[in-house]
Amino acid sequence: NFGADFAFINSKLTGSFDYYLKTTTDILVNPPTLSVTGYGASSWINGATMKNRGWEAVLTYADKVGEVGFSISANAYRNVNEFTYIVPEAVGAYPGNGNDQIILGRPLNSFYGHVVEGIFQNQSEVDAAAVQPGKGIGRLQYKDVNNDGRIDADDRDWIGVNEPDITLGLNTRLEWKNFDLSMFWNSEIGREISSSTKMYSHFFGFFGGQNYGTAVLDAWSPTNTTSTIPAITAADLNNENRFSTYFVENTSYAKLQSVVLGFDLPKKICDLTFINSARMYFQGENLWIIDLPGNTFTGFDPKSPNVNFPLPTSFTLGFNFTF
Repeated sequence: NFGADFAFINSKLTGSFDYYLKTTTDILVNPPTLSVTGYGASSWINGATMKNRGWEAVLTYADKVGEVGFSISANAYRNVNEFTYIVPEAVGAYPGNGNDQIILGRPLNSFYGHVVEGIFQNQSEVDAAAVQPGKGIGRLQYKDVNNDGRIDADDRDWIGVNEPDITLGLNTRLEWKNFDLSMFWNSEIGREISSSTKMYSHFFGFFGGQNYGTAVLDAWSPTNTTSTIPAITAADLNNENRFSTYFVENTSYAKLQSVVLGFDLPKKICDLTFINSARMYFQGENLWIIDLPGNTFTGFDPKSPNVNFPLPTSFTLGFNFTF
């Protein structure tokens, strides 16, 4: 790796940039084994080599205008990884079909599944489509990837990567006399996730034991043909709980993670008491989320996409005393 640190304008503007290349060899892998061979057949082997490359950058500007001091610090990070070697017996430990579609040359967190082309709107579309057990009007239509006229496991494809293209952060701080105000933003762009929230909220009883989401109220019906949610059914004859692009969502977001407003008690007042210093602050967390272009996320919080309950917005009033 190599990097550079820099400072300009009498060190008011500072920053750093780092670029790295890393190859990890002999990664431990536990290949899948047939159940009939018994528990003792399972073993760990040195089965893979992975290459990582990426960069990190930080840029900070700090200055003062009159009695107001301020600082702005931004950071960005990007990492790309891929498998460059896998021993044949370890191929089945990663996504793919173990044959002509393996993870070699792809990122670790790659998704492999079926491709949804839409919802069957009429009987003519159903009749013209490839053989798909359970297909029907209002049901998801899967792509015949290998063009053999039938939808089965061989029609799976690479459908996403659970890693962001870029991760961003922004810290700002203002100071005026005894007051200070700080704010923190973070962002991920291009990350794709497998939405467990969608699995439990867009279907009626496929997975068992869940509360049905309000999304099913907008499910496809003869009077609601523009919906992207398949028609309600209690029998999954079309095997729509199979992993597919229907469950892959883009979480691109910018989030106002926290804001803190503080006040330090003037020293001359502290000197009149037995307190060395005192500070009061008001803090808010999980305040605001902005969906960026490309976002298709239907869960609660794109930063923690598979937490299946809302993360609360919280406010804290605090006091710090030093004696």
